[in-house]
Amino acid sequence: MTLPGRHGRRHHPEGVTTSAFRTPTPGPRAGTLAAARHPRHDDAVPSVASRDGLYPVPRARVLTVDDHEPFLGALRILVRRTELLRLVGEAASGERALELAEHCRPEFILMDVHMPGMGGVAATPALKDRHPSAVVALISTMPPEELSQQALACGAEEILWKSNLRPALLDAIWLRHRPPPTA
Repeated sequence: MTLPGRHGRRHHPEGVTTSAFRTPTPGPRAGTLAAARHPRHDDAVPSVASRDGLYPVPRARVLTVDDHEPFLGALRILVRRTELLRLVGEAASGERALELAEHCRPEFILMDVHMPGMGGVAATPALKDRHPSAVVALISTMPPEELSQQALACGAEEILWKSNLRPALLDAIWLRHRPPPTA
């Protein structure tokens, strides 16, 4: 018989102590073409009504790029909680983002400014050359006003502080910068 013990531990009859909560299975590694699917968020309707109710807004395909696996996981959760976005890929570097962008054709790219190898500042112009209609939002642990002039002039539509990321903010950015709907 397994009984809950103090501090969330369970005691096994043979004396083995295990955590009351199982360690979650790691999600997809950075650089995968498609992130782990979530049935409630990823397979929902292909479009939602626009905020003004005049025409449907298709869910934007999102590529997230960050060299820290835990933050990629946080971005994965954030995008799933965002009404107008759908995660299609994750990358750990600017070079890998360029490769993945050819396959998953993202419409919205959330990319870290500072990464080993090709960072977001260098990758943004290359991504915009290949995918001019893609909306690029650079994200950083530093406030945007403290970033270099190169970061401010690289062609990204937005530069965001990582601590300010929220589903409503990402929806607003997508609605502000998305390509106009075709009739």
